[in-house]
Amino acid sequence: MKFIPEKYSARCLASALVMLFGAVLSQPACATEGGSSSYGHGSEGFLDAFPPGLHLVNYTQFYEAGKSLDNSGKETAPGFKARATANITRIMYTNDLHPFGATFSSHILVPVVDVYVNTATPAGSDSRSGLGDITIAPVMLGWHSRNYHLITGVDITMPTGTYDKTRVANPGRNYWDIQPNFIASYTGDGGFQAFGKFMYDFNTKNSDAGYQSGQELHMDYGFSQKVNLFTQDFQLGMGGYVYQQTTKDEADAGYQGQVYGKGRVFAIGPQIEYLYKNMSFDLKFQKEFEARNRSEGDKFWFKFNYSF
Repeated sequence: MKFIPEKYSARCLASALVMLFGAVLSQPACATEGGSSSYGHGSEGFLDAFPPGLHLVNYTQFYEAGKSLDNSGKETAPGFKARATANITRIMYTNDLHPFGATFSSHILVPVVDVYVNTATPAGSDSRSGLGDITIAPVMLGWHSRNYHLITGVDITMPTGTYDKTRVANPGRNYWDIQPNFIASYTGDGGFQAFGKFMYDFNTKNSDAGYQSGQELHMDYGFSQKVNLFTQDFQLGMGGYVYQQTTKDEADAGYQGQVYGKGRVFAIGPQIEYLYKNMSFDLKFQKEFEARNRSEGDKFWFKFNYSF
């Protein structure tokens, strides 16, 4: 990694926003622009059943990081701090069509983000709030049996959020993301559940910044057991995510900053789900480790699902 002026490296350090839907930091980037991703890693970990009809899902995320790491795992700037909050509203509709014997669903996700970054560099601190990049999936197909569930689709994230290349923090990313994804879940008769959501991201170029983020492979996972507490049924277990960038970033010749190596991060933590009639409530804590070219911190998720 070559030397990079402090006024630019501060923007890379602010990669703590990596875990927001749509939140991104201006260049230079730490493995994907701003060290961030369109997807909120760790947002899923339990199987959601969506029968025909309209469904409302709301995700609330709190993320805090106290360090940003380079390609060898060393801190890039002691004293780095970042906090991020996101609220993502997901509206999903499952119709009565059954192409190829599958359920047929569509959804839209609308994020609102608030970010704060402080660095011990001339760039100082920055904070912004606003609408993030909206994600849609016109077609999602699911095959379900007593114990096994398979779901596949393609999420399209659009550059709808506010973006300014001169700012350290931005609610939007200013480029498109195409993400094929696949969910596989097993639920045993005794209440054990294993869940995995596998995703691959193809990012378009940010023409304003002159930066092309690399492709990304990542997975949300969860293992849980149904238990009875206070006469109510809960799913208790562990979950998290695995992230690895697969191709290098590229930048135009006039790009002012350093193109860093491929990013990676792992996370794990406890999770609990409570099911009540046509609703579900999820609570998760996830601790990141072994981060490279990204921030490393702690995250809380609260998820609410209501079926009309």
